[in-house]
Amino acid sequence: MVLVALFFAATCYVGAQGVIVQRELSIELLPDENAVYADACGRNTLGIIVIRTAISNLNITVSPDTRPTIVQNRQRNEYILCVEPSRQYVINITHTDYVDFNFIAENVLANRAQIFRLNPKELDLAAIRAELERRRQNLSSAGSETAPSSASAPGGTQRHAREPEMILVQGGTFTMGCTAEQSNDCRDNEGPVHRVALSSYRIGKYPVTQAQWVAVMGTNPSHYKGDNLPVDNVSWNEAQEYIRRLNSITGGNYRLPTEAEWEFAARGGTRSQNFKYSGSNNINDVAWHSANSNNSTQPVGSKSPNELGIYDMSGNVWEWCNDVFANYTSTAKNNPTGGSSGIRRVLRGGGWFNEPNACRVTYRNENMPDNKFSTFGLRLASSN
Repeated sequence: MVLVALFFAATCYVGAQGVIVQRELSIELLPDENAVYADACGRNTLGIIVIRTAISNLNITVSPDTRPTIVQNRQRNEYILCVEPSRQYVINITHTDYVDFNFIAENVLANRAQIFRLNPKELDLAAIRAELERRRQNLSSAGSETAPSSASAPGGTQRHAREPEMILVQGGTFTMGCTAEQSNDCRDNEGPVHRVALSSYRIGKYPVTQAQWVAVMGTNPSHYKGDNLPVDNVSWNEAQEYIRRLNSITGGNYRLPTEAEWEFAARGGTRSQNFKYSGSNNINDVAWHSANSNNSTQPVGSKSPNELGIYDMSGNVWEWCNDVFANYTSTAKNNPTGGSSGIRRVLRGGGWFNEPNACRVTYRNENMPDNKFSTFGLRLASSN
């Protein structure tokens, strides 16, 4: 058996403080094992890249971005990438412990498997975690001392440097679902309409930005890069981990909004003027969508706000809600939290890639909690 060792640099990040660990890692290129993997890609015209590792929770992206199929085989400790053949690909791997590195798969051929092995021992994840925690504590102390703000966090306390600006949404009652201003554009899952009563809560003035995400998570998963762009390419599970870490750092009680909270805020809450989109009947006033986005996310807050002063609830990026997706019923509800069973989670608001119809305040979308795309982001909420 011939092993070809390829070497590359791996760099670990924490927040805006830059590199804290830098070392050389090795990957072993193993002989092709075509028969084992041919079925995984579904057709024999695709090339196969296999990443064999005992490291769990890897985020894998491929450049050029051909939207490859990525299959995780937990029994074999492998990730299988199905890609177009006859190309060279740069594979980027990000781990939840801030490991971020690249390697190259060359001459990927149809119905042929290239197998790469990552050695987790060389990552020394325990040492990385310890160093990251030490740096995070130092940064947290420095942030609370040097970042005064007149804005308030939930409960009226001073807002921490990493916390988003929040808008108070006074509780009230509204009709949720396909109401008259949506005309004939509604889909079946937007009905039946039903009355919903909500207690007061707070919601992010903007979607979470890349700068805010990196300040907590240390790495940037976004396809489109920019500090003031909304973070994108985020799964529901990753959003939950971001919130867990943010609450640990700040002592806050941040969470994703429920679907009902999201729609009530998007409609303008108790100040609602019954617009089709969040803040206007003219989508170009309030939203970045397929016809005006230049095929990319755009800086948050660069369109007009809605009646509550909230930005980008129509367009730019889809926003995860906490709820399990469930069909509506006509029964009136008090502070609903979504389905009691199921896996798929709710997404709302539409994105830069979507037609105006998907950016309406009643449009519902859903996806698996571990899926992520360059149109998926998030906005925070908290109980009042």
